[in-house]
Amino acid sequence: MAELTNTAELLDLIHRDRAELEACLARVPADKLTAPVLAGGWSVKDMLAHIIFWEQRALLILANARAGQKTPLSWESEEDIEQAINRVNEAARQASQAQSLEDVLVRFAASYQEMLTTIEATPEDYLFISDDFWDVAGGNVVELIASNTYEHYPEHAAMLAAWLGA
Repeated sequence: MAELTNTAELLDLIHRDRAELEACLARVPADKLTAPVLAGGWSVKDMLAHIIFWEQRALLILANARAGQKTPLSWESEEDIEQAINRVNEAARQASQAQSLEDVLVRFAASYQEMLTTIEATPEDYLFISDDFWDVAGGNVVELIASNTYEHYPEHAAMLAAWLGA
């Protein structure tokens, strides 16, 4: 993770990597958005729902921490982190199956905007040096945001680029 010191730098990284992801998305033919064209038989719609899930999870953790509450873990004690993430990802993909493509596309844009609005509304000292977040959430706010935005988007941009033959 880049060593960030202010909100503007954080937002710049998020905007940059989201723009790259959206540029790849723009190249996907409309008739392929729901086809199982990606690794694991996922569709682009599934991938978007996955990104929404993780953005929303980060926002929930942040909101709960600001209220002094812990967010329950998404994995079982006998699972290692990779197993847990794979299980949670598959559950999120399955849950998205009942959603229309249009709903997922609207939620994809709205979730991103909610992330930006939340970051902009969060004081820099809370984002970058808050001990109370660490105490409640067990981590750093910027790391939580990074892993669900600018560190996450390139993974999926690369998937799309590989499939598109870029």
